[in-house]
Amino acid sequence: MGIGVGFYIRNLVAQAVQESVSDAREQGKALAISHSAARIGADYPSAFSAQDLRNRLFAEAALADVDVTLGRASAGRTSPKPH
Repeated sequence: MGIGVGFYIRNLVAQAVQESVSDAREQGKALAISHSAARIGADYPSAFSAQDLRNRLFAEAALADVDVTLGRASAGRTSPKPH
């Protein structure tokens, strides 16, 4: 990947991170970090590691004062029942 293409993709990822945080804020919901990272990672494969995407989302959410959830991304998963 050329330098210009890499820079362009990094900017697209940064924009997707900011949009995810903005959407959560506008909806008054917590940002699902793992789900958002998986979605962005699927849209821009190999641009960043999953851990790096989660870290970026968490940092942006903290700066925007948006609550987060840190659970794993999986379809149909429910919260564990209290003991």
